Amino acid sequence: TDREGETLRMKLLEELWLYDKKHCRETTLKINGGCSSYRLLAVPLKRRKGKNHSDDREVIRKTFRRQMTSSKFMTKLLSAWSSYVGGTDADAAGLILEHFARAYPEEYVSNFASTTRKVDRMNGPKEPELPEGFVDYDGTRTVGWNARYGALKAYAEEHGHANPRGKEDLAKWVSNQRHEFRAGKLSGRRRELLDDVGVTWEVVRTLPDYQGRPEINRAI
Repeated sequence: TDREGETLRMKLLEELWLYDKKHCRETTLKINGGCSSYRLLAVPLKRRKGKNHSDDREVIRKTFRRQMTSSKFMTKLLSAWSSYVGGTDADAAGLILEHFARAYPEEYVSNFASTTRKVDRMNGPKEPELPEGFVDYDGTRTVGWNARYGALKAYAEEHGHANPRGKEDLAKWVSNQRHEFRAGKLSGRRRELLDDVGVTWEVVRTLPDYQGRPEINRAI
């Protein structure tokens, strides 16, 4: 009967798996008169009970990842399917991921998002996209500072000095650089760059020579 045939097939597969495990080899099984070939992959069906047995999901995840790494199950699975489709492991991964996305869409999206966040944390922060024409003067790839410095260079070339006054953004930025310098927070490279364009670090403020009544001048 079909049931007897299934039982026999499972017994055969079990024997082949035990043989492979004992002799540390992989068996390719041919069925239907050799028309199809199948690679045997081991999948644990039941966990052993013991003092380390736990139902904690994170423990189970770690066990799963360890099992996948030690057995190279996923590597073998991708290799088998890539051989079947005559493509690469990436092609096989696409087929498998599409299957899981269709079969378990909510779990797929949730795990994709959480895994992406973990990978991003492992890889560290991404480098910001640099605008067109960006010049990295100080070597930090900091867009804000280098853009302001480029504007200050253009200002110095036009006006003959690098000490803008007033309430303009560039004047405020230069004033902030002076504060950073006095606080010991300005890097040596940035100070060199600002020195090159002629920034004055100590600004002497002088009152204009007003004409008129002395008491009014003193008040001013």
